[in-house]
Amino acid sequence: MRIISGSLKGRKLIPPKSAEIRPTADRAKETLFNIVCNRYSLSGARVLELFCGSGAVGFECISRGAEEVVFVDLNIDLAKKNAEHLGVIDKCRFINGDSMKFTGTLSEKFDFIFADPPYDFGRYDELLDLLMVKADVIVLEHSGSYVPGEKFVKQLTVTRKSGKAHFSILEQSN
Repeated sequence: MRIISGSLKGRKLIPPKSAEIRPTADRAKETLFNIVCNRYSLSGARVLELFCGSGAVGFECISRGAEEVVFVDLNIDLAKKNAEHLGVIDKCRFINGDSMKFTGTLSEKFDFIFADPPYDFGRYDELLDLLMVKADVIVLEHSGSYVPGEKFVKQLTVTRKSGKAHFSILEQSN
């Protein structure tokens, strides 16, 4: 696990010790950020990373110019350790809690939301419903069996597969 590009390029992250945390593979992360950075700028962005695990996606955003990343997970210890290890704790906020519950009470808006729930997650459409008014761009990593519901077709701008990872990018309709 490493930072792919930007100011922290090549820096290694502290890997999870638990099999419960499934970090996005470097190759899949590289594919994702090639798509994101060719379409959008992360410079000065406010980012929310739900189901953050190690925080690898959020740290990639910081490396590419994001101003602030809010990390949310039931256990944020590894993300905090990685922020300290990378020296970017000042650009991070950490919320220890359930990502779905947090999203339901969220009142602030973000430029980007990255969500990587467990692959056996069965509430993708519910999650997208909660997120659609909370960010300009939503990046959802999901299992191959999930297809965003019909109501999200107009917002869906990119779908991509990289290894076992599947990504759907949705944009807020204006």
